[in-house]
Amino acid sequence: MKPIACAIACAHPDRMMKRQILATLLILSTTLPVLGQDMPDDRNDPIGRALEGFMRNFIEDISPDLNRLGEDMSGGLSRMAPVLEDLSVLVDDLENYQMPQRLENGDIIIRRRPGAPPPPPLGDSLQDMVPPEAPPTVPINPDAPEIAL
Repeated sequence: MKPIACAIACAHPDRMMKRQILATLLILSTTLPVLGQDMPDDRNDPIGRALEGFMRNFIEDISPDLNRLGEDMSGGLSRMAPVLEDLSVLVDDLENYQMPQRLENGDIIIRRRPGAPPPPPLGDSLQDMVPPEAPPTVPINPDAPEIAL
């Protein structure tokens, strides 16, 4: 779980943004009713009743589709679980890596920090995803260029 927590913390490195989010949460928490406080009874509010009925019907209508979606996604996630597990082992600790660098062509490079321990070996499920390396080919004529010019 440590890499996930670090990824969340590294997603917003700006201290001002963290302070703004914290201040917003504190302000919002003061506007919510206290847990022991009773909510006002709005039985005579026609708009509130209409919205409540609309939301209840909406949830009843959409719940079978959401259940099916959850079942479909669970199958895909269970097939991806071994690969995700191997990835979490491969990216052992985010502190072993430098900040990502975006190149002009859009590529993103993430380098290991100097002095970091060597990366762990690839797991079996990740090893299956890596295409096998083709053996180097020897040109028919050793003096000829390998690439047609």
